[in-house]
Amino acid sequence: MLNFLKTWFPRNVVLRKTRPIRERCVLNYVHVRSSVLDAKHELVETVHPEANYLHAILLMRNLSIWPAEVVVRSTIQGANQISYMGKGTPREWEFRASLPPNRGAAEEYCLLSCARRESGREEFTTTFLSDAGYSDNLSIEVEIV
Repeated sequence: MLNFLKTWFPRNVVLRKTRPIRERCVLNYVHVRSSVLDAKHELVETVHPEANYLHAILLMRNLSIWPAEVVVRSTIQGANQISYMGKGTPREWEFRASLPPNRGAAEEYCLLSCARRESGREEFTTTFLSDAGYSDNLSIEVEIV
C-alpha cells in the first residue's frame, strides 16, 4: 500500500504559491472563476506599471436544475493604480449572463491598465446578482511591483 501512495504522491512535487485565481461556488449554484491574465493569456501573480492585463471572469457551470440570469459587476477597490478600459467606467464593469441548467457561459474579459504604483496591492471585488434577488461576492488581489 505504501508503494502505491508513493506513485500517486511523489516527493519531488513542489507546491508553489497560489496564483491570483479564485474559483468557487457563488449564489449556492453557480461555479465561477476570476483571474488576471497577461498579454499571452497566462495567469499573473504581479502586475507592472505601464502594462496592460485582462481581468477574466468565467461562469463555469450552473449547478441548479433551473435556468438562471446572473448580473456580474466587478469593481476595483483601491487607489487609482489600476483602471478598467473599454467597458463600463474606469473603476467598474459589468455584464449579464443567462445560464441554462448544468451549463456555463463564455468567459468575459475586460482590459486593465496599470498606470502607477502607489501601494503594493490592488483588490478586485466581483459581485454576482441573481434574478431571484440574492447576491454574493468574490475577491481577487494582485501585487503591483
